[in-house]
Amino acid sequence: MPFQEQFHLQVQPRPGTKADDRLADDVPESVKRERNARLLEAQTVICEEDNAEFIGQTVDVLVEGPSKMAQKQQKRQPAVAPHPVPGVELAEDDADGVVALETPAESSGSVGGPIQLVGRTDCDRIVVFDGNPRLAGSLASISVGDCTATTLIGRIVTREVQHAAVVELPVV
Repeated sequence: MPFQEQFHLQVQPRPGTKADDRLADDVPESVKRERNARLLEAQTVICEEDNAEFIGQTVDVLVEGPSKMAQKQQKRQPAVAPHPVPGVELAEDDADGVVALETPAESSGSVGGPIQLVGRTDCDRIVVFDGNPRLAGSLASISVGDCTATTLIGRIVTREVQHAAVVELPVV
C-alpha cells in the first residue's frame, strides 16, 4: 500500500554529536538535492495515481470552510465597496448629491454567491469545490471530476426534491 503523504529532509551534520565526530559527510550537496527531487517526484506520481481512483465517484466531505485560494481572493478585494444612492438629500457640505453606503463586495462570496470551499473525506483526502460558505461544518456530497497529487477537485451534488401532487382530504 503506497503512502498518501511523505515527509523527508536532508540530513545535516550536527556539530558536537558523536555522529559528527565519527562519520564524515561524504555525499555532495548536488547528490543530496538530486535524491530529494527524485523522492518528491516519485511520491507525486504515486499520489496522483491514488487520487485518480476517486475521479467519477461521489464522496461525502466534511466542509471546513473557504479554501486558501478563496481566502487570498477575499483579502485582495475590499470587504466593503461604496455604493452611491442617487436622489437622497444630503447635508450642504456634500457636493456630489449621493450617499455612499457600505455594502459587501459582489465577489467576496459574502453576498451568497459560491466561493471555493475545502473539506476532507472520511479517508482524509483534501477536496475543493464551489459552494456557499454557510456549508462550513456540514457534510456535503461531492462528485469528483479531477485531481492533483494533493487535492480532489469536484462539484457539489444537489438532491432533487420531487413534490407529490396535492391531495385534498375531505373534512369529516
